Amino acid sequence: MATRRYSVAQARDRLPGLLREVARGVDVEIARRGEGVAVLVSKPRYRAMSGDRPSFRDAYGRWRRSIDLDAVGLDSKFVKGLRDRSPGRKVEL
Repeated sequence: MATRRYSVAQARDRLPGLLREVARGVDVEIARRGEGVAVLVSKPRYRAMSGDRPSFRDAYGRWRRSIDLDAVGLDSKFVKGLRDRSPGRKVEL
C-alpha cells in the first residue's frame, strides 16, 4: 500500500486513526516543516525489517552444508576451481 504523509500536528490530532491505517498495512510518514522525520509501520512489517537474521556468511554456510554437490552433478574439485586465486593485476599509483 502507499505511504500517507501527515504533519506532526495532524498526527497528534489523528493518532488513533493513524494507528488503524498502520494496522491495515499503510505506512504513515510524519513530517515537520515539510521534511519527513519518522515513519509509522505495523509491528509485523517492523519485525520483518529489523528481525534477527543470520549474517550472509552463516546463511551461506548453512545452505552449503545442506547441499550435496555430487548429487547435483558438481564435484568439489570443480567448485574449488571456480575461484581465481591469482593475486590479480599489478596497479601503479
